[in-house]
Amino acid sequence: MKIISFLFLSLLLATPSFGLVESLGAEYDSIIKTLQSTEEPEILDAFWQSKELLQVGVLKEDKDYSEYAQHVCKIIISSELPTKNITINVIDLKQLVETQKMVVIGTTQCLPAQ
Repeated sequence: MKIISFLFLSLLLATPSFGLVESLGAEYDSIIKTLQSTEEPEILDAFWQSKELLQVGVLKEDKDYSEYAQHVCKIIISSELPTKNITINVIDLKQLVETQKMVVIGTTQCLPAQ
């Protein structure tokens, strides 16, 4: 439990930009709220870097995070957001804490449904 608490505290200190990102609008905020809810327990944090780039933070496990990015894409497509070409990057938060660099462990291009 101490390790989890330490890691959580470290993430809070190392990732201030995750919590202090300017809103891009209600539709974008709604997606962040969904991703940060208990419906998506694997996602520890998420933020829109721009209207075309969504950063999603997780603690890396042994899985395909490009596939997980596709899952996030489905959430975006089913939302009120007028989808266009959106890139979703899944970031390893442990690496962010240790190296102060965003290490992308999965990515996808989210295209609008036809």
